[in-house]
Amino acid sequence: QSNLADIYLKSGQHAKAADTARAAIQLDPEYTEAHFLLGNALLSQGDPKAAIEAFQVCRQDLDFCQTGNMAMETLALQSLEWNKEADNLTDFDQLIAEFRLEDSAPFKSIEEFNAALTNEILAHPSLEWEPAGHPASGGSVTGNLLMHPTPAISTFEKFLRRSINNYLDELPGDTEHPFLRRIPKNYGLRIWATVMGKDGFINPHIHSESWITGAYYVCFPGPEKSEEAENAGWIKFGPPDRVSQQKYTATTKLIKPEPGLLLLFPSYFHHQSLPLKYFSNRISLDFEIYAIAWR
Repeated sequence: QSNLADIYLKSGQHAKAADTARAAIQLDPEYTEAHFLLGNALLSQGDPKAAIEAFQVCRQDLDFCQTGNMAMETLALQSLEWNKEADNLTDFDQLIAEFRLEDSAPFKSIEEFNAALTNEILAHPSLEWEPAGHPASGGSVTGNLLMHPTPAISTFEKFLRRSINNYLDELPGDTEHPFLRRIPKNYGLRIWATVMGKDGFINPHIHSESWITGAYYVCFPGPEKSEEAENAGWIKFGPPDRVSQQKYTATTKLIKPEPGLLLLFPSYFHHQSLPLKYFSNRISLDFEIYAIAWR
C-alpha cells in the first residue's frame, strides 16, 4: 500500500496517494512510512495543518529516518506562516556551523592544498556533467572520492572529521527537538566534488538519506565586473520559492563561499547554490554524514 502511495505521490496523483496511505494506516496504524506519505500528499493538496498532524506522528518513531519528515514539516509550518515554529526546527544561527582549515600538512599552505584538490577534481575520471538524480544544473559532479583517496582527500577527511566531532560536541541536547534529541556517536561519510561554471546552479534540495551534510569550498574566484557579484554562487538556506502550489515567506540565510571555508548543517535544511554569473569554476567538496550508532 505505501509503495503504491509513493508512486501516486511521485506521479502527481495526490488524492489517490492520500487515500492509499490512509488505507495502509488502517491496516497498520504504527506504519510510520504511511503517515509520512500521507503528510506529503496532504501538503501537496494544500492542507498543511493536516499534514503537520501526520508528520508529528512520524516524530515519535526513533527508528524512522527523520530527515525528510523534518524537511516537510518545516515546509508545512512555513506555508501557514507559523514561522516561529518553523524557525525552531531550522535554527540557522545555532545549527549551521563554519570551520576554517588551519593545518594543511603535508601541504605547505592552504593555497597549495586547495590547488592540489582543484587539479585532482578537474582531472578525476568520475567527473560527470549533470549526472541523473543530482540537483546540479550547469555543472559536473564526481563519484565518492573516498573510494580511492589521494593525499589531498585524506588531508581533507582528517579536517572534516575533526570539524564533525567538534560540531557534534557543541550541539545542545533537546529531547523535544527531533534533530537534537539524538546525537550520532559513530558515523559514516560520503564525499564528492561539484564543479559549477557560468550560469550553473544547484537546485533547492535536502539530503534525505543522511543526518548532517555540508560543503568545503576549494575554489571560488571573484567576478570581474561588479554587476556579476551580487550573491552569485552563494549558498542559500530556506524553502524553495514554490513547492506544491504553496507560497512560502520564511527565514532565509545566505553565506558567501570562500576557499578554505567548511560548512556543516542538518541534512533536512533546504539549500541551494545561486547561479554563477561569470566565467569561473566554483569548486566544492560536498559530503553526507550518516549515523551508525547514537550517543
